[in-house]
Amino acid sequence: MNNCPRCGNLRMFFDQCHQSAFPEAYAMCKWCGYWKKEKEGEEAKRCKMFFCGCPGSVKDRLGYDWGFEQAKCQSCGKLFAEENQVQWPADDSNHPYKNMLIGELASMIMMNFSRLGARWLTMVQSDKGDVLTVAYNSSAPIEPDFSVIGWKQSGVVRDSTDARKWKIDFIRSY
Repeated sequence: MNNCPRCGNLRMFFDQCHQSAFPEAYAMCKWCGYWKKEKEGEEAKRCKMFFCGCPGSVKDRLGYDWGFEQAKCQSCGKLFAEENQVQWPADDSNHPYKNMLIGELASMIMMNFSRLGARWLTMVQSDKGDVLTVAYNSSAPIEPDFSVIGWKQSGVVRDSTDARKWKIDFIRSY
C-alpha cells in the first residue's frame, strides 16, 4: 500500500485500479484528485470532484471525473455539470470527509487508550479539524501510532500539577 504522491494520503489512495470503462491500470486519490495511468511517461493529472443536490446518501451524490467516463450522480442518474463541481477534501478544511476521519481517530483513541489503562480521557478538536488534543490519566505515557491513517503525534507531555495527567496532540499529516 502506497501513499498518494501528490498529497501523501494513504487511506484514500488506490494505486492498482482497473475499471471496465478503462482497462489499463491507473492510480487515483479520492482525497486530492490525483490520477495517473500506470504507463511509463504518462503525466499525472488532477481530476474534478462533483456533488449533486438531490436527496440521497452523501456517498451516492459524490462523483468524480477521472477522465475516462462522464461523471454522473449515482443517486438520481443526472450527469454532473460545472456548477456541481466542489473542492477536494485536501483543499477544503470543512469537507465532511475530514470530520469523518477525525471521528474515526477518536474511536481508535478511545479503544486503544482504555485498553492500555488510561482513565479520564478527554478529546478537544481544533477549529480547523487538523489537531486532536487528548488528555488522560495514566501511570505511564501512552503513545499509540496512528500514522497509518494519516495522523502523526507530538510528544507526550506530563501535567506539571499532577504526575498522573498526560497530554498528546495528534496532527493531521496530509
